[in-house]
Amino acid sequence: MDLSTLANALMSQLQQTAEIRALSQVMRVHVMVGALYEVSATMLVESFARAFEGTSFQGADAEVRIIQVGERFTPPGTDEAVTANGFEIFIVDVVGP
Repeated sequence: MDLSTLANALMSQLQQTAEIRALSQVMRVHVMVGALYEVSATMLVESFARAFEGTSFQGADAEVRIIQVGERFTPPGTDEAVTANGFEIFIVDVVGP
């Protein structure tokens, strides 16, 4: 999956999350992405900035954590650590005003 496809897929999920939470404006998003997508956090943040323009996400801060293959981490909504396979995609948080 290339950067544009990944960013678009995440943007769709972020928009759905904002709608479910009835957020008319989004101030911050936090996502976790597996390393095998071969994107850097900086590249994804820049892609989000472009995708956010003209939407309820415009001006929102984006935090991206890249999870390395074999890294132990705790997925959002759980208390149990797991080992990353490199293909993770998690929406950790979408925050409004």
